[in-house]
Amino acid sequence: MSAGERAIEGQDAHLMPTTPKPAVPRLSARTRIGAGGRIIIPLEMRNALRVKEGDDLLLEVDAAGLHVRSIRQAIRLAQQIVAKYVKPGRSLAAELIAERRREARRE
Repeated sequence: MSAGERAIEGQDAHLMPTTPKPAVPRLSARTRIGAGGRIIIPLEMRNALRVKEGDDLLLEVDAAGLHVRSIRQAIRLAQQIVAKYVKPGRSLAAELIAERRREARRE
């Protein structure tokens, strides 16, 4: 880590929760874009996301700004969206497996 990156990381010591204890606490921090477009995600935020060095993240930009999600969170969000359109008791995974087995028998 460069001296500049350590200085940037030091700016994040004033992290403060902004809402009462959701599943992942809402945190905010100020940081600066470093060389090569790098930003430092403060330790408290990495812990809240349950990510560590080397983990993949999903970045999304929309009108509200930049969103950073762990892959685990992205999968959970996708499951919640799909669940709105699937009747209770229906297993899309079981249907997919059955379909693949039918296709394999045809071959």
